[in-house]
Amino acid sequence: MYADDIKLYNISSNSMILKEYLGDILKWSRNWLLPLNKDKCNSLYLGSKNSKTAYYIAAKVYAKPDCSKDLGILVMYNLSWLCQVAKIVKKANTMLFPLSKNYSKASPTLFGKLYKTFVRPILKFANAIWAPVLQRDIALLESVQHKATRILFGDKRRSNNNLSSPVQRAVPYSTFIYNQQRSEIARTSSEVP
Repeated sequence: MYADDIKLYNISSNSMILKEYLGDILKWSRNWLLPLNKDKCNSLYLGSKNSKTAYYIAAKVYAKPDCSKDLGILVMYNLSWLCQVAKIVKKANTMLFPLSKNYSKASPTLFGKLYKTFVRPILKFANAIWAPVLQRDIALLESVQHKATRILFGDKRRSNNNLSSPVQRAVPYSTFIYNQQRSEIARTSSEVP
């Protein structure tokens, strides 16, 4: 058993306080026999003027990745969501591949249900936190839906993300951004007294 999801943060101008807290955490983990997994510990430095002080656990320096996972969401050093978007697009495409092999001849209704059941939840996981605002991120997310539409119409070899035929454009799948805005409205209206 390990101590899980412990986070320490501090303003970079006073790194000694953070080192003291880290020492306290190490003492606590030894006292309670809950060791820290040294391979999963890392330091995420935010901001360009950060001194990037090195932190250690038992003579092992913390890794300094570009992205750090926090409760299943990847946070980047520059607070961009590119790592998170790339991860979920890869995961959604991985789920879409077996669907394309096994259900490529399925009716649009069945394939739509499969997409909404297996792929869309991957794209929507915690998107209230990491909601994309950059066109680059939106295009990556919508590329999954475009790929699903191409599979549905048997056009697997196309490399661009444009839905070219009128039939493809008429598919009743709403865009990722439309779904996100609809979710925001529902969430906001439920919070209003």
